[in-house]
Amino acid sequence: MLQVRLRFFGPMHDVIAGQRSEVTMPQDATVGDLLAHLSSTYGEKFNHRVLTSERKPQTYVEMFVDGSAMDRENLDRKLAPEGTTTTEVWFYVLLDSVGG
Repeated sequence: MLQVRLRFFGPMHDVIAGQRSEVTMPQDATVGDLLAHLSSTYGEKFNHRVLTSERKPQTYVEMFVDGSAMDRENLDRKLAPEGTTTTEVWFYVLLDSVGG
């Protein structure tokens, strides 16, 4: 099994309790598997804030897997190489500011 440490930056406090979380995923889990798990865990608020209707990250969401930028079109990317027991995924939610 793979321990995935999650960090959330930006306006996510109303979606996730805190800025950090940790989940356990199968060793061969992909980015898409992680997004599906988080969607199931955090529900509609997560889906609306982070995902498009095609279940891909919104254009204003940047994801980093162990420090490497994730291509939002490549959800089949493995979260970690074979034999790795932990990985870290950061989500940056960069919503536009409004007002003046």
